[in-house]
Parts: sequence; C-alpha cells; structure tokens
Amino acid sequence: MTGWADGDERTVWSVTAYGQESARSQSWFDTTVTKYHHKLSTHVSALTRAGLTLAALDEPQPTPADVARRPDLAEHLIRPPLLVVAARKQA
Repeated sequence: MTGWADGDERTVWSVTAYGQESARSQSWFDTTVTKYHHKLSTHVSALTRAGLTLAALDEPQPTPADVARRPDLAEHLIRPPLLVVAARKQA
C-alpha cells in the first residue's frame, strides 16, 4: 500500500483531498493498475440512479487474530482497503 510515514514512522493517509475524485496508476505485482477514488456519496448515488436499493454497506478490516497471523494487515486498521456494497433491484 502507499501512504506516508509520519514522525513516529507510522503510515498515515491524507484525507485532505477526499472530495477530489481522481484516478491514479500504481504498479501492482507485474502490471499497472488504475485505481479510482470516488466519494461514498458518488457510489451510493450511482446505485440509486440505476434503480437499486442499498441493502448493506461494509468496510471490512482485519481482526486482531488476522493481524497476529499476518502483521502486514495492521495497516488496514488505519483505513479500510475495500468498500463492500450490497444492492437490490427495486420491484
């Protein structure tokens, strides 16, 4: 993951430009991946415009047991890497 180290050598994530939706490319394994940042409201609005009803929303994070097994997952306690959305088509 990409972040910035603060004075205490922790990884920190900037949220100062949260409202600025953008795309960026990042090397991931042996390929270049384009990542898109969109506000939560943009995602939810797109679902409702498509005639879907939001059923569930989650931002999963590792459990303490997960981090004990895989210490590299601890950075996902700072900010979740995924947004999981369940939506249903309206009848």
